[in-house]
Amino acid sequence: MPGRLPRLPGVVATVDTAGEGGFAGGLIYPMAATSGGLVFPAANTVFCLNMVLPFRCIVGQINSQVTTLQVGQFYGIGLYNMNGDLVVRTPAISSTTTGVKNTSTTATVTVEPAPYWFCWSADDATVQLQRLNLSGFIRSSDVGQILFSAANASSAGVLPATLGTLTGVTTPNLMPITYFTP
Repeated sequence: MPGRLPRLPGVVATVDTAGEGGFAGGLIYPMAATSGGLVFPAANTVFCLNMVLPFRCIVGQINSQVTTLQVGQFYGIGLYNMNGDLVVRTPAISSTTTGVKNTSTTATVTVEPAPYWFCWSADDATVQLQRLNLSGFIRSSDVGQILFSAANASSAGVLPATLGTLTGVTTPNLMPITYFTP
């Protein structure tokens, strides 16, 4: 077919160069951002949303935005495989200042195409980030449970090594806007 690239068996699209792409945590297709606000309804609780990454990406940085400063508070963002094992995460990110946080991950990893858990947590429920409103996007009652909390807690904004048992939750219906890049 003219104008189309051929599919090559065994070839996977790869994002491996800084400035040449990445992916937004938890997103399947674009949705409208709401204003900044709360995305952590409970301190040290890890919240998870299932997502599918359709391409390979080297992840060495996760970007987010603090909209309202919370002195002395920390949050963390990461990905887990479907077994609940940590794949990549940020160190604790300070919410003492507002603005975009371009945060290097604790290790640079190659994330292969697969389903993942996009997860976030904070050591205080008052930390506010730029966020997406999931309630206007898709409802669990329409497609089954999509938002979960993990049994294993975070500590001072550092995500745990494993998630433990996941339990379906209805709040937060908001998730932080994030961007994962090489």
